[in-house]
Amino acid sequence: MTERLQNAAIHASGLATLERGAPLELVETALAKISEIVLVWPEAMMTPAWIGEVRATAVSLLDAIGYEEKSDEMVEAAIMTGLHQRASMAARDTLMEQREAELEAKSMHRGADRMRALVTLAGSMRRTGASESALFAALTAENHRCDPPVTKTELGTVVAQVLAYRPSDLPKTRELAVEIKKALRPPAPPPEEASATLGVTKVLALDSDPPMYWLTIGDVAYQFCTEDLASSTRFKTRYMKALRRVPRGMPHDPDKWDELIDMWLASAETISMPPDASPDVYMREHISRGLVGLAVGEELTDLDAGKAIDRDGRLCFKLVAAVRIARDMDRRIETQEVAEHLRVLGCENRVIWIEGKAVRVWVAAVPPPKSEEATGGGNGAGHGGNGSGTTPPPTEVAAPDRAHEPTETDTDIPF
Repeated sequence: MTERLQNAAIHASGLATLERGAPLELVETALAKISEIVLVWPEAMMTPAWIGEVRATAVSLLDAIGYEEKSDEMVEAAIMTGLHQRASMAARDTLMEQREAELEAKSMHRGADRMRALVTLAGSMRRTGASESALFAALTAENHRCDPPVTKTELGTVVAQVLAYRPSDLPKTRELAVEIKKALRPPAPPPEEASATLGVTKVLALDSDPPMYWLTIGDVAYQFCTEDLASSTRFKTRYMKALRRVPRGMPHDPDKWDELIDMWLASAETISMPPDASPDVYMREHISRGLVGLAVGEELTDLDAGKAIDRDGRLCFKLVAAVRIARDMDRRIETQEVAEHLRVLGCENRVIWIEGKAVRVWVAAVPPPKSEEATGGGNGAGHGGNGSGTTPPPTEVAAPDRAHEPTETDTDIPF
């Protein structure tokens, strides 16, 4: 087999037909053909044995026609030229294949680009009046460039959403993509399934101010406030803090979340609570005790530092001091809530003058604590020295220019 192959190569080169004394030009032409044969010879036949036979036969033929001195060198150069050209061609083919693969990879649609490309194609075709069959055929062909391809169901949804519009009424591609994304979104579970997934088996509603709720999840009851139930985001955060896991099956639609909460509240067992069980009562008692314990200063800087001052026998302080007291008990309490508690406690919000400056403060309904020297050993003289045993309300100290007395908007703390 090898001998027949090498004989075919030598015969094709024309080297065997040359006679002794043939000119060098004819010899070089024959050797160039050997180089071409080595270049194009089938890969499966390019064995070392075949190349060796071709080399030996060509050398013997050159020796026979009078080129003994240079036969080995000439044949070796011809064969090596063919092999080098063959290697260069193979490298070039490999490079071309790599480039084609890279171009094909760049033309592939991945991730969110898949649906964006399909929607863009479907929209452009629909605007020209394409039919359902044409749309589906074109999207199926384009889907081959998606990695991974989308399902036939998703392709059908894209086609259906596009066909829902007349060509002249088709929205912009971005708007159309949003509609198709909503259509492809899996439906939210009904409230019954969401409840079962969240694991809520019992709901207790405490008739307190503000209302509180105990949701039994598994075998443990967890406390939630109204704000926790009103917001699915707050509920998820509270749930994760309590149970150390993400609640599965939560409705994404706000209307569905409201339906779930309504179902819980409708099935809740209401427990009546005494008035003093309200958290607001405890908070007001905490604030009241804290105000009595405020350190008393004399200067404006003392007020800014969270202290109180004694003005006409009444305790005056800034709202920030009361907020600090309240947040010792509840870090989430808002400034407005603290102000409401102060009003319930009988505190008044007014403007006084200190060191020539108008300052808005709160005036406590209780007198400031007094030392034994100030009280006169309990003889009823009182801090104000009026001997009546009663505490007069604080007065607004006159200022040089009363025309510029601050209004309600001149507060240094928002109420």
